Amino acid sequence: MYRLLLAISLILPLFLLPACVNETPDGTDPVTVGMRVPRFEVTTLDGDVFSTRGDLTGEMMIIFFNTECPDCERELPLVQQYYDRTLTIPADRRTRLICISREENARSVSDYWHQHDFTMPVAACDDRAVYSLFAISGIPRVYTIRDGIICSVSSSLP
Repeated sequence: MYRLLLAISLILPLFLLPACVNETPDGTDPVTVGMRVPRFEVTTLDGDVFSTRGDLTGEMMIIFFNTECPDCERELPLVQQYYDRTLTIPADRRTRLICISREENARSVSDYWHQHDFTMPVAACDDRAVYSLFAISGIPRVYTIRDGIICSVSSSLP
């Protein structure tokens, strides 16, 4: 629980800034705090599979972004710093983290990751298929999850 609170306290303030994507939502988001995380599976640029279909015990953090988003560009280095600090925690007790692009191809995301020396896990999604399971609009967006239940949703949208 301490790790989850630490993650929320370090990451949440980052996402309270105005979103770079000025979209008008046409309804409510598909998931909110207290709901079960949607089922999906993505493959990271490293070839690892990140899935919410299996064992959901423990803590997870899912971050949606786009490399052309100025707010995301400011926040992702801070997420990387958080990720680096979690590496000192034993793997079976650390918060699993995944960054997922919204409407961006693997080449763009890979180039961006290499340019910024990011090492945190990332999956490129060139459509909104995974994103739309969670939200209607707005990035950056972070979801903290414990035992398959969404604990917090941070978004710059009101």
